[in-house]
Amino acid sequence: MKYFLYLLGVILVLGAVLVAIPMFFPKACNTFEYRAKRDLNKIALAIEAFKAQNNAYPTNLNVLVPEYMDRIRRDPWGNRYSYAVGKDNFVVKSFGADSKPGGIESAKDIEF
Repeated sequence: MKYFLYLLGVILVLGAVLVAIPMFFPKACNTFEYRAKRDLNKIALAIEAFKAQNNAYPTNLNVLVPEYMDRIRRDPWGNRYSYAVGKDNFVVKSFGADSKPGGIESAKDIEF
């Protein structure tokens, strides 16, 4: 009986810790999203540096290598980042875990 109560206490403590982790460390639970946002920020900075020197946005992300970036990483789900350029702006995005526009949870789009 004593062993059972001890085991029950350990299980309750571990359960409480597992429930508390997302509340106190949300980035630890969203590391893919965090890495995608970090990558998008780096890419956006490189795009802006390119524009400052060339007075135009790059036609594609590969133009940034090697002068502005060492390489263009894939997103945390293994897909290429999407890049679209307009006359006065640009959008860089990851389509998330499902690799499709839209989505919720881990499949939501992340863009800069």
